[in-house]
Amino acid sequence: MKAKEEKIRKQKDKKHASGPGFEILTPGEALATLVQNPWTNIGPAPMDGGQIGQTATTRDMSGRIADVAVDPNNTDHWLVAGAFGGIWETTNGSNASTVWAPRTDSQPSLAMGAIAFALSDPSIVYAGTGEASFTCDSYFGAGLLKSTNGGTDWQPIESTPSFEGVTFSDIKTNPANSSNLLAATASGISGKSCESPPYTTSGSRGIFESGDAGQNWVSRQAGSASDLEVNPTNFNNQYAGFFGDGVYRSTNGGDGWTKLTTALVPTSEWNTLVGGIGRVELAIAPSNGNVLYVSIQDRDDSPDDVGNDLGLLGLWKTENAWDMEPTFTRINTGPTDDGSGTYGYCGWNIAYSQAGKQCHYDHEIIVDPANANILYAGGVPLWRYNGTTGVWTEISRTTNAVASTGIHVDQHAMAWVGTTRLIVGNDGGVWSTTNASSTGATKCRAWLREST
Repeated sequence: MKAKEEKIRKQKDKKHASGPGFEILTPGEALATLVQNPWTNIGPAPMDGGQIGQTATTRDMSGRIADVAVDPNNTDHWLVAGAFGGIWETTNGSNASTVWAPRTDSQPSLAMGAIAFALSDPSIVYAGTGEASFTCDSYFGAGLLKSTNGGTDWQPIESTPSFEGVTFSDIKTNPANSSNLLAATASGISGKSCESPPYTTSGSRGIFESGDAGQNWVSRQAGSASDLEVNPTNFNNQYAGFFGDGVYRSTNGGDGWTKLTTALVPTSEWNTLVGGIGRVELAIAPSNGNVLYVSIQDRDDSPDDVGNDLGLLGLWKTENAWDMEPTFTRINTGPTDDGSGTYGYCGWNIAYSQAGKQCHYDHEIIVDPANANILYAGGVPLWRYNGTTGVWTEISRTTNAVASTGIHVDQHAMAWVGTTRLIVGNDGGVWSTTNASSTGATKCRAWLREST
């Protein structure tokens, strides 16, 4: 019987070895062949011909970007946090041919959420692993990372708590003290994308503060923190958004927080709208710290479907953010969708003229650095709102006529380089423009693809 089996095995080996172009090698021969024939680099590199709007094969693209940070002392030095790709660095960000290098391939997690330079010492950079985009492929991370040479080299922080199993939506550093920082954390998932397990229900979620460069943290407000914004002229004054909860304010550097309820702030109408509160995004004007914008997702109430689930609950603005009772005014977002304003910039795909309700996912706002009345709202496309005229303009150029000069959909991160260049991170990589505030018919004709 054994002789018969050996004969069959030899026949199979002979058959396999006799195939065209096929040769059976010993391990030593295989290793020698690899040494003689080195590997050809096929990546990481942009994907050829990505889609913009309805138009395919337009411009090269990469993958989803969770955050962008610009060195306050060097406008060409940028760091980006890839959703699943770790941290990438460039030192020629304003160049037409930006060169990027991966910096955290050897770290415990490549899922990234937030990244921040220490404003008082930009050689120190903090990054939170785990992407807080509140979707079924937003993977949690393995804690915090720190760099002491501007983002080139990184080491995990042995912190208490560890922040393992959560995601980071934001990190802010005290401009007077690089060791004082705050982190906003939320839930995430592990496993096989959208299958299982579901969102984590434990872990260190909320607003946390550290006074010793991230080693020890104190919980300041529990919950699923979706955003954290700081007054550019007074670090003590801060706002935070909590997924499914609402808007909170601190006036003592993040030590204590107060929820803006209807009883305390009658104009906070988001608390009473039937759609319910989902993801909360905030933006404070760099030129006027009293100006605050609040953008809120319509909560997913399925299967009840109260309101317009995953659409836009609303957009509000106040010009007295630090008064005892701020006055909020609702902004009409109807021009960004079908006219109802219930889909908004994050729930309407203008290229297809149809709903694409993703306000839990692609939802980011930022104020023009020189004009507190101009807001940039990133959702499916990217919009510019002029509060002086009340005009909304789609500047991502996703319609068929201009798609070849536009940017990919699903905006997740924005940052300013000085007062003129806007960097945008989306599902197609990193892009920038120096004429985002253009009011002419050309709109943003000069979107650069910042290759990653």
